[in-house]
Amino acid sequence: MTYNPNIPLPTTSFADWQIAISQNFTSLNDSFAKDHIALDSATTPGNHAVITLPEQEDGPQTGVTEMSMFSKDVVGQTDQIFLKYGSGQEFQFTNWQIYEIPALPNQTTYFSFLPGGLLCQFGLFHNVSGINRTTLEIRPPVIKNLVTAVFTPKSSTVLGGGQWSPKASQIAANGYVTGLQLRGQTIGGPGNLGRPETSPQDFYYFLVGNT
Repeated sequence: MTYNPNIPLPTTSFADWQIAISQNFTSLNDSFAKDHIALDSATTPGNHAVITLPEQEDGPQTGVTEMSMFSKDVVGQTDQIFLKYGSGQEFQFTNWQIYEIPALPNQTTYFSFLPGGLLCQFGLFHNVSGINRTTLEIRPPVIKNLVTAVFTPKSSTVLGGGQWSPKASQIAANGYVTGLQLRGQTIGGPGNLGRPETSPQDFYYFLVGNT
């Protein structure tokens, strides 16, 4: 069902355009259901719930007393939000993107800056040893305080030893956290002084820190 703006027509019978108008109202209601509060809502019907900004090739025309907000692609980045006040020059309002750092032999890394000076780093760490310490590098080294570190085993690399979460200790230099040393958890009771997990695994990792 599509909206038909040419309803009613003088040549259309009452019985026909009555059905067509009903279809138009249904079509309008379905359209407003996207990104809006439903038109039949008891409170604030038709108000925006989400704003979607499709990518624009060029900034829209803006009147002297108006402002515009739109998204455009930025070379080397993702789509960004732009603002334009009156007849002034448009400017880039956001600068969010996901950066990829050249991979190391055992580590792939992506990061993005979040509001409030937070840095989010994530990726895949390969072949974490269950016995020897293995270093996860934090790049770029701009984290002063590590807020959280989450490790999820990649199921396809889980061997006979089963899944395990690594123990992590921070590596710091010049006031910044530059890496984490990882190794297997020690299991077993004090009677045998425990034993380390020995099966190496791959881990997805997610880090958040203050810059």
